Parts: sequence; structure tokens; C-alpha cells
Amino acid sequence: MRILKNTHRSLPIFRPITKKRNFKLTRADLKYDIGGVDQLDINKLCGISHPFRDSRYDSRMIGWNYNLTTGNVKFWLYSHHPSRRSPKNPTGRFWSEMACIHADRIKTITINFENDHVRLFVNLGKTQVVSTKYYQRVNRKHNRLIYPWFGGNRKAPKTLKFEFRTW
Repeated sequence: MRILKNTHRSLPIFRPITKKRNFKLTRADLKYDIGGVDQLDINKLCGISHPFRDSRYDSRMIGWNYNLTTGNVKFWLYSHHPSRRSPKNPTGRFWSEMACIHADRIKTITINFENDHVRLFVNLGKTQVVSTKYYQRVNRKHNRLIYPWFGGNRKAPKTLKFEFRTW
């Protein structure tokens, strides 16, 4: 799977409806350089959403951004939830930092979405970083998978490749 240069969304675009809620990434191009304030926008790595609505309606995702100065990747819980909607926040967005790790140390990334929390496991070789964040409960048997998405205002400066499996 990849996000092509000068695009936002990954290919394939099709997002299946499934009971699967776990991702294991064995390859993830997380480094990029777009400079300026947009460098710190949160990109979406993967997630789950309401099966029959736009992902901005009700979704839970793991996001990331890359710091050019430190070489660190920050991982975020990024969500849209109907109960958080307001005139100042029409899509109900919420984000919370989960981990900050140097990009060159990351071997694999495993993400488990449960009904009310997400667990992030980042394998660094001989050690592993584990982070758990809780969110408002998702009461669905089926979800739509969310695949990688780059940027807010800016598009991908290069082709980013991802290899993962779901279960």
C-alpha cells in the first residue's frame, strides 16, 4: 500500500467493512520533509470508523508526525466523535500523544483497537514501547478500516510505502 507523491490518500481507496480491528505494520515510511508549520500536522497511519458513514463522523485512528530536527516520530490517538461536536469543533476532532520514538529505531508497529481503548506496540528490536489510550466507547460489531492518509493542508512530498496485515 502506498501514498503517492502529491496526493493525500493511500491506494487502494476501497475500505472494507469487517470485524478486524488490529494492524501490524512491517514497513512504514514515516520520514518526510514538507517544512514549516505543516511539518507537524498529524498524518493518519490506520484506524477504524463507522461502517456506513464518512470517517470524520465517528472514527478512531493512530496518527503520526515526523520532527526533522530530532528525527523523532510522534504517535497520536486521533479521533472524530459525535459527542465532541461544537460550533468551534464541527467534526468533533480530538488528539492525544501516545509515544515519541526516534524513527531509525522502529522495527514494527502493532495497533490493537478495542471497544474503549487502543494499544500501540512499537518494536525497537530487543525492547518494545507500549502505550494505551482510552476513548469514548465504540459499540459496533463491524467497522470500516481506515488506511494511511497524509497531511492536513499539504500533500505527500514523496511516495510513502506501507506494508501491513489486519486480523
